[in-house]
Amino acid sequence: MPHVNTNLSLILVLATTFSTLSFAEEPATLVGEWKVTSANIDGKPLDAMNFDGMRWVIGKDSLEVIPGRNTPAGLAGKPPLKCTYSVDDTQSPAHFNWTLGEGDRKLMINAVYELKGDVLRVCFAPRGQPRPDGFETKGKRCSAYEFRRSPKD
Repeated sequence: MPHVNTNLSLILVLATTFSTLSFAEEPATLVGEWKVTSANIDGKPLDAMNFDGMRWVIGKDSLEVIPGRNTPAGLAGKPPLKCTYSVDDTQSPAHFNWTLGEGDRKLMINAVYELKGDVLRVCFAPRGQPRPDGFETKGKRCSAYEFRRSPKD
């Protein structure tokens, strides 16, 4: 009976195991471009004209809000709103902390988020209010947005 080198066998088994792992098994990331697909405030859906074409471009710690084509409040055609953000995935639901402006004009918004594949949901508390405890907005004056990840070029 031939002698089998057990170290070589172990190396071959490990190499085969690692080569079958896929990058799809890595955790999903928020980094990318996201298009708003729906929104509601206080349990009432927003008309699509309020967010049509609105996108978020999320970097490692930066967030650009690109207004939509018909966005009301005079935002259409304006430059992107540059912000920062941080997340805490150890909380349930995960926390999303959004910071707009700088210095005395800094505004922090408390939110929660959920990422499932290419769908991102974010629920924001009104300015100065505690973080939402979920994605239900009725009676809470919170805003909830759903985004779909834009396909890569």
